[in-house]
Amino acid sequence: MALVVNTNSYISLEEADDYAWARQSMTDWQALPNHAKEQTLVSAADYLNTIPWAGVAADTVTPQKMSFPRIVKIWHPRYGAELSLDGSTVPQEIKDAQVELAVFIFTNGGFGGTAKQGGAITGNPSLVGTPEALKVGSISLEGLKSDGASDKSRSSSVGYMLAGVSLPPVVYKMLEPYLTASAPQALLSGLNMPYWRAW
Repeated sequence: MALVVNTNSYISLEEADDYAWARQSMTDWQALPNHAKEQTLVSAADYLNTIPWAGVAADTVTPQKMSFPRIVKIWHPRYGAELSLDGSTVPQEIKDAQVELAVFIFTNGGFGGTAKQGGAITGNPSLVGTPEALKVGSISLEGLKSDGASDKSRSSSVGYMLAGVSLPPVVYKMLEPYLTASAPQALLSGLNMPYWRAW
């Protein structure tokens, strides 16, 4: 299935390309063929739809296919004020986070760090295991898995944990104002604290 806004994506391919072209750290994305961009955008939207968001879906009768638009009042730290979402639009931060997450998925071959070759993701993008390398924008970590070490004996992660996935900090910060009220409590308890570790 192709990318369809409000069916399997929050953002169109054109909007995603505009976002990426404005950022120097997204050269990997710019080189991708359109079908690979659409696949990673849909995968990112699939993940975003698993997150417990504040408020309620705008259409609870039909129901809508995506988690946004939503009806909710949130405290937004960027503005230092309460914002009301009336259910008519998807917040720009959700769209931007989808692109950032899509780039993360492609660059790292999924959430588990499988390899990419020629614009296609290969292997089984899994939520477990240790990648050989990890790259987010211009930052890369190499040699995370040494020869002879099993995936279960070593672990590496960069970012914030949310819904069982380690996210780049920029993605988490974009999503944070829209999370359920229990999410800040989880952050304070250490469940979502930023970390980096490798052993």
